[in-house]
Amino acid sequence: MKRCFLIVFVAAFVSGCESPSDYKPTTTNPQIIFAEACSWCHGKNAEGTKRGVSLTKTKLEKTRVREVLTKGTAKMPKFKNLNGEALENVIDYVAKLK
Repeated sequence: MKRCFLIVFVAAFVSGCESPSDYKPTTTNPQIIFAEACSWCHGKNAEGTKRGVSLTKTKLEKTRVREVLTKGTAKMPKFKNLNGEALENVIDYVAKLK
């Protein structure tokens, strides 16, 4: 019985989770986008977690932030649906976290 419950739970959990790269912002507000798409890995206050580095201690320039968001890295997915004003706002927001 426990094994059956575990299988159902895992299947429900996995099917309900989208990849971060599939995130589609519904706003251009960078704080909301960060909370929805970035905080799970980078922390609520961008302080970092086991899954993602601190963004408050980073020395990344805006061009590098753009590259990481649009192309991804070995550890971070690209955000293919983050573009236009929303992308620019997030880049500015992350750059100001330093």
